[in-house]
Amino acid sequence: MAQSLLGQMKEFLTKKGWLSTRPLFVTIDGDGFIYRSGFDHRSVGELIYDEILCVYPYCFTASFIAGEMEKYPAEFDVDLVREILALENVEAASHSWSHPHDWVSEDVDIEQETTHSVRYIEQRLLPQGKKVKLFLWTGKCNPTEQALAAVDRLGIGNLNGCNPFVPWVWVGKSLQFSARAYDDWHYMDLGRLIRETGGSSVYSFLKGYHGRLDGFSRIITFYHDHPDLPVHVYFHWYSAVRRESLDALKKVLDWCSDQGCRPVFASDYVTDLRASITRVSR
Repeated sequence: MAQSLLGQMKEFLTKKGWLSTRPLFVTIDGDGFIYRSGFDHRSVGELIYDEILCVYPYCFTASFIAGEMEKYPAEFDVDLVREILALENVEAASHSWSHPHDWVSEDVDIEQETTHSVRYIEQRLLPQGKKVKLFLWTGKCNPTEQALAAVDRLGIGNLNGCNPFVPWVWVGKSLQFSARAYDDWHYMDLGRLIRETGGSSVYSFLKGYHGRLDGFSRIITFYHDHPDLPVHVYFHWYSAVRRESLDALKKVLDWCSDQGCRPVFASDYVTDLRASITRVSR
């Protein structure tokens, strides 16, 4: 199954002319936008805006946890989000309403997490003429068929989870599109480190940990080892809590420049990939 899907992906990339110039898309999961830097007076959003979004000529997909606007009004900088989403090289995505960890839980309100979060972002944060383009799954990234169908009804794509070597999976009659690389959480080994240090939250761990957290730059080896895969730079806002983790992200983006990667929006990648899929691949 995986081999046939990878073969279809290679054919798709060849037809798009992307094998010679690898497509590059950059997605930001909404976790940590309300955090402040541990080395600077600015918020992580300001740092990403100043040092990443306004510097690198890439296509960024910036997502936000919509419910944080109401839950953390003092920390959620609405004006900054509007500035970010007004940038020409940034498209908007929802990272849900409340960041469900497990989408199969009976406690998940699918309409609130999907439809309401998307409409809320569009009404409160986006400039005229812009719409939310993508839904980025949260937690275990295990959406139910009902959750996927709700996103499909919005007319937008979805991304995150699954296996980076298998570009999509069928969940019932809907498609879930895979993240095409591992993220900063994975390469910084945050899950293990937080458990071992007894950290109560990602933020408290990032600010208090005394070791180095620059592991995300190791993803460059992954890109080298898998040249047939698109380059997906997949990180969270909290990468800017620490200087060394932000610098690791910049090292990855600098590597992309050296490779001459072809920037595309993640939503366009998903749209084109969806168009190439037939029921035969199921």
